[in-house]
Amino acid sequence: MTGHELPFHADHIGSLIRPAALSSLQEQADAGTITPAQLRQGQRDAIADIVEKQRAHGVRALSSGEFDRKYYFSGFFEKLGGFREVSPVPWELARLSAPPIAALKKAGRPYMMAAVCEGKITYDASPYLENWKLLRDSVPEELRAECKFTMPPPCYFHLRLAPGKSYKTSVYPDDDAFFADLARAYRREIKTLYDAGLRNLQIDDPTLAYFCSDDMVESLRAEGDDPDRLLDLYLRAHNDCIAGRPADMHVGLHVCRGNFSKSMHFSEGSYEKIAQKFFTTLDYDTFFLEYDNPRSGGFEPLRFLPRGKNVVLGVVTTKDARLEDAETVKSRVLEAAAIIARGQGRSVDEAMANIGISPQCGFASVAVGADGMTEEKMFDKLKLVGDIAKELWPEASPRASGLTPHKYTTQSKSRRAKATYPANSGPQKLSSLESRRKPLGKNQTVFVDGIFALNFSLQNSVGAASSLEFNRTVLPPPAHRDNPLYSCLWPSDKIPISRTLVVPPSAKQLQLPGFASRAFIVFISSEDPETKQPWCPDVRASWPHIQAAFGGEDAPTVSVVEVGQRPEYVLLFLLSLRHKSLWCNKRIQGQTADTGLRRWRNPENVFRKNWNVNGVPTLAKYERVDGEVVETARLDENGIMDEAKLRGFIG
Repeated sequence: MTGHELPFHADHIGSLIRPAALSSLQEQADAGTITPAQLRQGQRDAIADIVEKQRAHGVRALSSGEFDRKYYFSGFFEKLGGFREVSPVPWELARLSAPPIAALKKAGRPYMMAAVCEGKITYDASPYLENWKLLRDSVPEELRAECKFTMPPPCYFHLRLAPGKSYKTSVYPDDDAFFADLARAYRREIKTLYDAGLRNLQIDDPTLAYFCSDDMVESLRAEGDDPDRLLDLYLRAHNDCIAGRPADMHVGLHVCRGNFSKSMHFSEGSYEKIAQKFFTTLDYDTFFLEYDNPRSGGFEPLRFLPRGKNVVLGVVTTKDARLEDAETVKSRVLEAAAIIARGQGRSVDEAMANIGISPQCGFASVAVGADGMTEEKMFDKLKLVGDIAKELWPEASPRASGLTPHKYTTQSKSRRAKATYPANSGPQKLSSLESRRKPLGKNQTVFVDGIFALNFSLQNSVGAASSLEFNRTVLPPPAHRDNPLYSCLWPSDKIPISRTLVVPPSAKQLQLPGFASRAFIVFISSEDPETKQPWCPDVRASWPHIQAAFGGEDAPTVSVVEVGQRPEYVLLFLLSLRHKSLWCNKRIQGQTADTGLRRWRNPENVFRKNWNVNGVPTLAKYERVDGEVVETARLDENGIMDEAKLRGFIG
């Protein structure tokens, strides 16, 4: 990552409420009663005015408000060679399973405009260079590097047009060939804009969020298309478009669920369905994510955010002119920070250095804002974003605006005051084993000590290691060989382990094959250089058995971030997973089983382990009874050591 100060802790998406005079000029241009040059002059004047207003209100990053175009997605595809603009779009040309198309048709509105590829894609001239210059030339030279310029995504019309309609198959034999040429055009455009001074680019793509919608996924399958193939195709296209960008160019990706005229949205669904693939595949510096209402789901998907990436949380809405409660927004940001911190294995303070806040979307993405939203109320919203940011990051380096940009290097540490966060949401400490683990050397072999958590990021734990080897047959430790917990998990006291994962030196995060959406993550400890033994030889786990036992579609999502050396910690944890129950431990989670039920899946049966003074576990079973969580059974140490009683208890 580079060290320039983008993005800002207080940011915005780009589009702003258009002045009535500019909207009138656009209507006249559409009707042919004024020339393109007259419209361009009106845009130039409006952009100069909105830039001054942003500066006066302390808004960063400076944008044109997207006054340079009719819609946020217009003006690019139709100006590339090979594309033809279609307006309005006949329904037979559209993909009716795409959420925006389905919503427009249901509402009786036309599909306004599309660009169809009818020839080889060529980059004959820059579609957006003159648009960028309208903003650049309205800003003092010393502020031009922060100016945000937006572009539509490569997959925009591909999803919205019916299969086989986005390009002619006589021109491109398949999607890969089409997107390869399109990506070349994007790269040339990015280079052109960079050479003209652009350093802060944002791609706006609601398309990716539509894959969070069960309705769209099911509709795609009904059409005979594969949603997983499409998502992979679009992620590759994104990366290809921004590949090779200059090191000092910040490129962000904004994802929302639609913000059409009068704030009409197109889909719902948590990011969870795509989060791991989304965050670990895409090469963007910053993710701008919609989080202004429940339709976006919770913050849990942010656990997949890799170190060195930024996330700007869209926690203030543009769809309602009423102002949010600042304390509620701050609490939500700190909740998200705690999840990111746990996923990345670092403190909340460190995670906060790579977090910002913004409205969830633009104020007028398709030229018309929300009901009741005025320019004055818009700036009230943006001021609220800035005020909250100054409270969350009080000691971050302020600029003239009073807002707080930060360097987004992977080693950056925030200088702000120590954060406070709600109970049970703060950073958790790893065991002493974690702190004793030594840095991995370049080709060093490391051993797997046990399966401790799901979705636990191995960034920096893997480091430069070239492989992880599961290559030995292990007996249970002598002190625990008679413990029936072992036989409840494995049919034999011998646990065969045989598997090797190759990790490239450049890997930032380990992804285990076979667990694309839900990974069973291993806790790694390096070899002791003197004894040549792993740090924790007591705990072993069988990868094949674990894969078979816990690889079902309905396996719960669990994250345990503090572990001990006792095998029972691991065994009881795995036991809970196998029986699709919640194992909630006060010592580990910092919360009671009751509070845990609000955060975990499959909460009908809850196992909780308590240690007495001799370190012997007891098991307590919790169930919902008339809406209350009550303990319904308990086994003491004698019961746990009795295999028949134990099997009856967990059955």
